[in-house]
Amino acid sequence: MTKLPGLVLVVSGPSGVGKSTALAELAKQPGVQVVISFTTRACRDNETEDVDYHFVDEREFTDMVRRQEFLEWVEYDGHFYGTPHRAVEEILERGGVAVLEIEREGAMAVKERFPHAVLVLLKPPFPGELERRLRSRGASSEFLSRRLALAERDAPLMDDLYDEFVTSTRTNETVRELRRIIQSRYSPR
Repeated sequence: MTKLPGLVLVVSGPSGVGKSTALAELAKQPGVQVVISFTTRACRDNETEDVDYHFVDEREFTDMVRRQEFLEWVEYDGHFYGTPHRAVEEILERGGVAVLEIEREGAMAVKERFPHAVLVLLKPPFPGELERRLRSRGASSEFLSRRLALAERDAPLMDDLYDEFVTSTRTNETVRELRRIIQSRYSPR
């Protein structure tokens, strides 16, 4: 694949660490665009179709996989998630920053396709903070248990994969650190 101008910035982290909030703020910066993923899970009360995700059923998702429309796709916590490759390529062709909010397996697939992608892991500021944040969202006990178990399972696997680590304390500080990473790795054309 020809190297396109622009930057792919992958941001990962456990549920409740503040990824969506920080990336919504980061996307206000000119030239930075968060790529909207597709998912088979149900839309949550605080989410908006085509803003947070493109919500599709499993059959449509499977058809998209068959047509090779995804840069990466995974099954996570019983649902499918996928990043549309065309959306990423359009941002890169314009010389912009394509921001992907994806988990570890997806990050590995993106790095394989775009070796110059920058992978950033958001971490909670202290033990117990993820649980506090998820509880404040009204997460069910079952959801909370599953997500905390996934975070605990994935934590030891993260250090060797990611290029940068950001402690997610306050949104403005997290966004400032993400902007610093972009500025250090990217020169707009």
